[in-house]
Amino acid sequence: MKRFSLYKWPILVLLALVAVVYSSCNKNVPDPTPIEYPVGSGNSIAELLNDPNYSLLKTAVTRVGLLDALNNKSSVYTLFAPNNAAFGRVGITTDAQINGLPLSTLTPLIQYHLVPGQELVSSAIPDSFPNAQLPTGFVLPAPNTNPLVRMSTFPSRRGSNAFVNNIPVTRADIQAANGVMHDVFVPLFPPSRVLADTLSRDTSFSYLMRSIQKADSLLPAGSKFVELLSNPVLNFTVFAPNNNAFRALLGALGLPPNDITSINRLPSSTVLAIVAYHIHIKNNTPPTVGSVQPFTGSRAFSVNLPVTPTAVNTWLKVILNPNPAPPIVVTVGPPATVKGFANATASNIIAVDRNCVNGVFHVIDQVMRPQ
Repeated sequence: MKRFSLYKWPILVLLALVAVVYSSCNKNVPDPTPIEYPVGSGNSIAELLNDPNYSLLKTAVTRVGLLDALNNKSSVYTLFAPNNAAFGRVGITTDAQINGLPLSTLTPLIQYHLVPGQELVSSAIPDSFPNAQLPTGFVLPAPNTNPLVRMSTFPSRRGSNAFVNNIPVTRADIQAANGVMHDVFVPLFPPSRVLADTLSRDTSFSYLMRSIQKADSLLPAGSKFVELLSNPVLNFTVFAPNNNAFRALLGALGLPPNDITSINRLPSSTVLAIVAYHIHIKNNTPPTVGSVQPFTGSRAFSVNLPVTPTAVNTWLKVILNPNPAPPIVVTVGPPATVKGFANATASNIIAVDRNCVNGVFHVIDQVMRPQ
């Protein structure tokens, strides 16, 4: 493996990028107050919930104080609606169970299903890679971020099939006077931990976290990977090699594979390039100073992975700017794979859709090598 030299990497560009991305996240999130629209005709969303199939959802909506809002025909909402069968799939079958949940649990759960100010019909859900981002009524709690940032859901479509957070929409486009409802297969549970925290708590990623720590030794404060992956308002897709993947890499390089400190014997610039190569960025536009779009993170659930092999850029493109960086090649398969430029074979995606506050990660069985 060739070493990546940091003399090619303009630190000031990355610092400027991080500052722009951090500041733009809050400014781009709309105010959670619903927009006032002309009064619609027909049943409101609240009235649709009078259907006995939604009795559990109506109990929950009433208890958290949202029934009047959903009855307001001058507002517009999109509601991803778990019916009684959907609640039953997670073991909730009675009103008593709904009423027994603490409001601190039930309120964000219901808010996470509700998108204020938008009426998103299934035909308007994009089917492009990676997916769409839809801010919900659930405001991220302090001290994670400021009180204007709302947690998002991520709807997507493949042909006539719609999904949200990779959960199937079982019945789409139930029209109401004040918006639209989509039935979902199971309730949408909002994630509670950021990527860095989630990965660090899982001992099967200890080699990856050690690699992030070594890569960060080259980075100034404010642009370290652990800081990016800990920021709740950013959004990433990470292809996360497990410990066995790193052991195979170390063994191939002639280092003791079962000794995690072997990572410290690799050049820091090499480890930095490897870590960056596993974080997907949104599009293929060459990075430019002061431009947010090329670096905007994206959350690609497994249903969002392309059905044919597709080259996808990574954070390595940021680090090597303005020099070229090889993309990774992703396909949903079967089997679902992701291939590094210098890998002889593709890495299998062995676990998918580990959803976090600021992104999603998929577990892979090889470390991807850019060169």
